[in-house]
Amino acid sequence: LSCPSCSNITVLPAEGTPPVDKALQLVVDAWRDKMKVPQQNGDASPVGEAPICGFCEEKEATRRCLQCDGILCEDCEKSLHSKGIFKSHTVVDLGDS
Repeated sequence: LSCPSCSNITVLPAEGTPPVDKALQLVVDAWRDKMKVPQQNGDASPVGEAPICGFCEEKEATRRCLQCDGILCEDCEKSLHSKGIFKSHTVVDLGDS
């Protein structure tokens, strides 16, 4: 299993993937709800409501990072997500998969 952020490889046990930490899943779900981050299964913000940038939390999100699975506005993509550890990430239009 390859980490989407750092590309480190984790060897899974022969029995398959470990069980999901339910407490951690609740935290992730709550954060996604608050940030209006689409679920990996394709769920999006309520109809008619534009998603908000997960970085500045002010502007409409128009872009999505494939590695972070986070959504961001164009300004944050240019100023934050193009530097440091994020510069190797692939950012696409929000509607693209």
